[in-house]
Amino acid sequence: MKKLFLYIFLGLLWCNLGFADDNDLTGKKLLCKIENNSPILLRTIEFVSSRDVRVYVLNEEKLKISQDKWYYDADLKKVEFNWQITSDGVVFDIIGYLNRENLTFKWNNSKKIAASCSVLNSNEDPYEILNIELEKLIKIQKNKNKI
Repeated sequence: MKKLFLYIFLGLLWCNLGFADDNDLTGKKLLCKIENNSPILLRTIEFVSSRDVRVYVLNEEKLKISQDKWYYDADLKKVEFNWQITSDGVVFDIIGYLNRENLTFKWNNSKKIAASCSVLNSNEDPYEILNIELEKLIKIQKNKNKI
């Protein structure tokens, strides 16, 4: 009888792994290249929990990196990004969507692709990637300066 319970327990434990939550993107990191003529060159998106996202933005015009906090809700086809979430978990103010199949980002109410994203390795630091690019931009600007 003990063996039967052990087999049932192990079977249930194994089955649970097969139904992991595909909509929890915690730990995933994306590097997004902006498609249009925007002062923002690159954006990184880091899924820090089952609903929170850390976003870093490299602004070419201001020569700086800024950080923002977004929220997300994912289904099998897309990830929906939001500015705000209420205390009871109600999402409002949708700002954009990420297609999970081709990793293209579109702003809300826009048919035009705003950015193309790629997945970063888990050991890559999104902020450091943008910082390296920022240093390149600063060097280019210093070389252009006459005084």
